[in-house]
Amino acid sequence: MSRARIVNHPILGTKPERSQVSFVFDGPPMQGLAGESLSAALLASGVRLLRRQEESGTARGVYSAIGHCNECR
Repeated sequence: MSRARIVNHPILGTKPERSQVSFVFDGPPMQGLAGESLSAALLASGVRLLRRQEESGTARGVYSAIGHCNECR
């Protein structure tokens, strides 16, 4: 399901099993885990570019991953 999701952390241990959730982002169907944020599911699916800045066109993605900045929301 994921090539970038941490399932066994050296300090936090093994994550419990969670059901998969399907969603669509920018066309293709993707899979996430129940209860995880959309940005976490996108990162785990290999999506790094979320949008482009309106004026300069620079790539924008997840920044802090804690949900306080506009990029993570």
